[in-house]
Amino acid sequence: MEGGPFGEFLKKLSILRAIYMGDNGVSKVRIGIVTARDSAAHARVIHTLRAWGTPADEAHFVGRWKKAPILEAFGAHIFFDDQEKHVLGAAGVVPAGHVPGPHHPNNAIIPAG
Repeated sequence: MEGGPFGEFLKKLSILRAIYMGDNGVSKVRIGIVTARDSAAHARVIHTLRAWGTPADEAHFVGRWKKAPILEAFGAHIFFDDQEKHVLGAAGVVPAGHVPGPHHPNNAIIPAG
């Protein structure tokens, strides 16, 4: 899978994760994936992350569910999404940034359902 708007960012974040990795295998920089894909689509995400060498400490496949409660539950420090509606929904619980993608904001990249 091509990197899209997040590919290079995730690769650089993974380098920081490795730099701050402790002897116990836990990094001060943790990467959590919260995606609107559902559990049936998990294999593609996991295979892509492995192929890029960008491990995630946790991954949540929320489908139609809102992302904010998940982000709040695991104490995310910052959240990025390519769909403005998800950024706005999460902004109440975590600083959130929009990474524009090559799509119209009213058309979801991965349609829910």
